[in-house]
Amino acid sequence: MAHRRLVNLISLTAKPNLLNENSPSPMQIDGNLGGAAGIAEMLLQSKCRYEGTDVIHEIDLLPALPRQWSRGRVKGLRARGGFELTFTWEDGKLTEAFLHSPYGGICRIHYRDKTLQFNTDRGDTVPLDFRAR
Repeated sequence: MAHRRLVNLISLTAKPNLLNENSPSPMQIDGNLGGAAGIAEMLLQSKCRYEGTDVIHEIDLLPALPRQWSRGRVKGLRARGGFELTFTWEDGKLTEAFLHSPYGGICRIHYRDKTLQFNTDRGDTVPLDFRAR
């Protein structure tokens, strides 16, 4: 469904330069930024959770990956808490992933039925391996 909505946004409202324009207005900012945000949300979703005095940053990887995007790579996609993710997928499955923590903090990462948790320090870069769990 997410893929269908994105295709509709591009095919029905975007101009050849991929900007959403609605004459006489020069640009539809909600369509342009909303489309980019929609793509990001298909690949990564994040939220904050409070457990006692701790702030846990939760990240879901590839939560709405369309089957049409069977392979791909993302570099530097940001999540709440400033966490930065770089990951690759093939045949719709995550093959490589790294978490960079510019500020430090607790991060819980979900992929399919697996979860990893890290208490990161400022500047840490952590490889994510969901196969061993």
